[in-house]
Amino acid sequence: FNQSTDIMHAKWRRLAAEGPVSLGMFEHISLMTLDTLLKCTFSYDSNCQKPSDYISAIYELSSLVVKREHCLPHHIDFIYHLSSNGRKFRKACK
Repeated sequence: FNQSTDIMHAKWRRLAAEGPVSLGMFEHISLMTLDTLLKCTFSYDSNCQKPSDYISAIYELSSLVVKREHCLPHHIDFIYHLSSNGRKFRKACK
């Protein structure tokens, strides 16, 4: 747990040193939580708090799922897969 929070605090210190910045807490806390769970549960050092294609894809997929839920026609797979968001979803899954 301490390693995960140290990584998060180091990121915050680096961002604060760059000047005034607004931090989105959800992203930082959720990555720290995922990092801690992977280390404690599976003894796996994921380095998920560092920028990566995997984490970017997870955030994009989460956003696309929420958008899909708000659009009734997109509940039908065939229609969704023909939409621009459906194409983005398939691309993010690769």
